[in-house]
Amino acid sequence: MDIDLIIKLSDIIIKNTPIKSIDFSGGEPTTHSDFLSQRFKLINWTKKHSQIRFSLHSNGILLKPVVIDQIKDNFSRIGLSIHSVNFDIWNKITNLNNHYSKNEQIKKFNLLMNNIKYISDQNIGDKIFVKSVVIRGVNDSEKELKNLLDFCAENKFHPKFLEFEPQYPDQEKFIVGRCELFEKLEKLGCNFTSDAPKHNDPNSYIPGVNFEYNAKIGAKTGLHSIFGCGDKAACESCYLFLCMFVKSSEDGGGVYLKPCSTLDTRIDLTHAIKKGDTKQILKLFKISREYLMLAPGLGINHWNKENNFKTKLLSDFL
Repeated sequence: MDIDLIIKLSDIIIKNTPIKSIDFSGGEPTTHSDFLSQRFKLINWTKKHSQIRFSLHSNGILLKPVVIDQIKDNFSRIGLSIHSVNFDIWNKITNLNNHYSKNEQIKKFNLLMNNIKYISDQNIGDKIFVKSVVIRGVNDSEKELKNLLDFCAENKFHPKFLEFEPQYPDQEKFIVGRCELFEKLEKLGCNFTSDAPKHNDPNSYIPGVNFEYNAKIGAKTGLHSIFGCGDKAACESCYLFLCMFVKSSEDGGGVYLKPCSTLDTRIDLTHAIKKGDTKQILKLFKISREYLMLAPGLGINHWNKENNFKTKLLSDFL
């Protein structure tokens, strides 16, 4: 992604809208040349905007001390997607079809753990969310859940469990529903409020449920999140929340808007950004919202739903 384009776009949006937060995610943002070269042009830009809540989401492998030193003060949240603190299970989740050798994976895992140790030593635990997508038969055992909870408590991090989101119907078998997961977490010492929803009703979407983990070493607030992409209530909630997804073109020379993270529709922003055309940029964002407004309620609950309606609806707006 072209850092200059992103900075120019962000400056325009910050100046002309009531935007409150910007997240840097991916893919993996720490593999960008701006991080690898340690120029940190983007991070230095964020320091000029103390009114914005910045977050970084990473798998932690390249989140080295030099990067943490750059973001620990002015970033509000750092998300670590590690899924397990057990090497064998982490390797199973992150090494599809054994693409990487075991030695390569061990080196990565050791880097991850060393980086986490450094983060822990910075006393910024309130900013750190350790994320685990809970997958049936992989990392959903009480032992696995307890290991992650204890790991977070020891380091004063927040645990965050995410429900597995199937991309295809045959992956639905890997979902661990809220009721089942919460029962396991309660056995392990997690406390939920009496009115905490424990269902997966697509008609009453509740994206996040908080809990407290009563570990003696240091209780922390945890979070369980569910996306439910394609479900009517989830789509409506995302629309109202006003998420905007800005992505890089394949050649890195341009950027575009995605109305929805799971749709393939793209609305190119490159020309308007280069021209500095604020009116056109805001119009494109408006088109993005209008397009997404038509998505809720279609009853398509898998990530290939785009093929069902992308062509006609967008052409109607343009």
